[in-house]
Amino acid sequence: MIFTIFTVIVFVSQIVILSAIIIGLLKLDKSIKQADVFLDEAKPKIKDISKLVRGISEQMAELTPMWVDSIKTFGARLLLKKLESLISLFFFWGINKTVLKKFRKSKFLSAVSKGLSFVNNMI
Repeated sequence: MIFTIFTVIVFVSQIVILSAIIIGLLKLDKSIKQADVFLDEAKPKIKDISKLVRGISEQMAELTPMWVDSIKTFGARLLLKKLESLISLFFFWGINKTVLKKFRKSKFLSAVSKGLSFVNNMI
């Protein structure tokens, strides 16, 4: 009698476990079918998006050399402008140096500066 009760309990528990496994598999099957339907509906849209992306990348590949050339010319122009300003700086600095030497040697300017310093000291 006890053996029969234990057998019935084990049998019932296995039926409960089997039903839980079957219900879980049915839910998984339902979600897989929904995902398959979603992918079937999305497949044309994905193809359109991939064609659009491919077209954009082809255009970028065509435009990239032009952009690189324009960046190179801009860099060259910028380098020339900076080099030009640097050369003019050295040129004017050299001129300024020689002009200052001539002003210092000039007797008229030394007299004017002494006079101005005299006037400054008086005031």
